[in-house]
Amino acid sequence: MLYRKFGGRPALASLAVRVPRHLEAAYDSDWIADLHALSLCYLGNAWRVGGELRSPGDAFDAARSLRLAGTGYPSIEAEALAPPWAMMEADSYLFREDSAVKGHS
Repeated sequence: MLYRKFGGRPALASLAVRVPRHLEAAYDSDWIADLHALSLCYLGNAWRVGGELRSPGDAFDAARSLRLAGTGYPSIEAEALAPPWAMMEADSYLFREDSAVKGHS
């Protein structure tokens, strides 16, 4: 039942995995590797949330190989390794801080 609730996410993440394969040669190959790695991380997380047991590990392993071939930027590593709930919590914190600075409560 959990898989049905999140059933659309793996399909969207799978589409995101296909995008880097079709980028033009004008893009830097390291950036393409980063994009491909991040899309595989999101696919792995979508499968994990859906209750898959082996597929997430395969996606994360492939993403790790691509990250090693990518730019090596710390922000890419952080996004790839952060659990989705940690990213949402960080976004929520930044939104609260930004609102406080601008005088919004």
